[in-house]
Amino acid sequence: MIPGATGSVYTASGLKDGDRVSVEVTSSAICATPKTQTSNAYTVTTGIQRVAGSDVQITTYPNPADAVIHVRTDKTISGNSEVRILDKLGQVVAVQKVNSLKAGEAISVSTGHLAAGTYTIQVVNTEHSFIYNARFTKM
Repeated sequence: MIPGATGSVYTASGLKDGDRVSVEVTSSAICATPKTQTSNAYTVTTGIQRVAGSDVQITTYPNPADAVIHVRTDKTISGNSEVRILDKLGQVVAVQKVNSLKAGEAISVSTGHLAAGTYTIQVVNTEHSFIYNARFTKM
């Protein structure tokens, strides 16, 4: 429970990847049945993760996405990379090839052609032998 969170919008801070959040709504109306209702719990996905086996941190945003999703790294990754979007069946629905991922520069991948749903964004770099995966929602 968050004291004072009585408005229709509340911005949380300090959430970490993997935290679970739900909302409890209480009505002051006399005829409300039930008086209190709790939402399903949702798992927080921050889109900021370290790539396993490396010191590279990759950020994907926004989540949920509408027309485009961005990928940014905290370190330059040399060599050819692919940024792929996979549907829920694991089929590649979009690919963007890049010669190198420069630290702090965002690579933008169009998502406007995708149907609403959950997708996986994947960054593959065979030269440095890593694959990064993150889920995102397309609105």
